[in-house]
Amino acid sequence: MRAAADPSEVYPKVPPPTTQNCRFGSGLRLPGARRTMPGMPRLLLVGFALIALGAAAPDTRPPAEPAKIRISVVPTAVPPGGRTELTLDLAAAPGVKINRYPKVKLSVAPRAGVVRGGDATLGNDAPPPLDEAGTNYFGETIEPVRLPLAVEATAAPGRHELDATVTYFYCVAASGFCAPSRTAIKVPIEVR
Repeated sequence: MRAAADPSEVYPKVPPPTTQNCRFGSGLRLPGARRTMPGMPRLLLVGFALIALGAAAPDTRPPAEPAKIRISVVPTAVPPGGRTELTLDLAAAPGVKINRYPKVKLSVAPRAGVVRGGDATLGNDAPPPLDEAGTNYFGETIEPVRLPLAVEATAAPGRHELDATVTYFYCVAASGFCAPSRTAIKVPIEVR
């Protein structure tokens, strides 16, 4: 007759799983068993190299503000029926080129009882030939865009804000990224 089996024994006897017994998974480990990750040093080295290369790469994102825009009004105080002139000064950010085609455009929306509005442009009417594409950019300085406006004779005295829009096309020299830019601006004039 057989002796009774020890209840603490499991049949069939299987060794407990460890990382050494599991080829592709972590499995269960015995307390004090060594954790092994043979590819981890190589993975860390590659990860750090990619981070270092990414930090050294030039920033190719488009700038938040590709150009500084400044609009001045001369004279600032105009009598009803008088004339004033808006002047747009555009200065490209470092590493940005402003295109001659499409043109730089300053537009002022009509405002009932104050001005009829108007547009002024600066640049070329057509793109340059492909072999002269480098000539499509303004140089370091861009001449001002001037827009004369007539104030209506019935304009009420006081401060008025005109809605203006500046539109231009720019390219980032380092990456070759090109895009249009459109900026809305409020232009104050004083009618006296």
